[in-house]
Amino acid sequence: MIYKTESPLPDHVRIVFELPSSVWAHHVSVLGDFNNWQGQGAPLHQDHDGHWRTALDLPANDQYMFHYLVDGEKLVDLYADGLSQDNYRDQKSIVFTFTPQHRHPENTDSGTPNRLTPKSNRVGREGAYTPTP
Repeated sequence: MIYKTESPLPDHVRIVFELPSSVWAHHVSVLGDFNNWQGQGAPLHQDHDGHWRTALDLPANDQYMFHYLVDGEKLVDLYADGLSQDNYRDQKSIVFTFTPQHRHPENTDSGTPNRLTPKSNRVGREGAYTPTP
């Protein structure tokens, strides 16, 4: 799941990437266009409530593809702003960083969880994160 809030950086949006406490793992990270798919990505840390989280300030008015890496296994977030497949048929999640004055129609209000109604192509399957509503 992703949350969007105001960033302290001008022309940026703070994106909070979150996985639930039910994810049992030793290492969780997020990789995407924003870090050039390099290395192990941005690590998610398990908070006191058990949820895995990290926050990234990304340039506004753009879109980024990403996936989670959970103990080396790629997982997509079916409740992100969208899904895409690259040239290798590798599925990726999409996050939009549109500011309120340039909102994308599927984007949610600042600070609210991005819980879109599942579409037919967002049915849970192996390798996909499907949070419980």
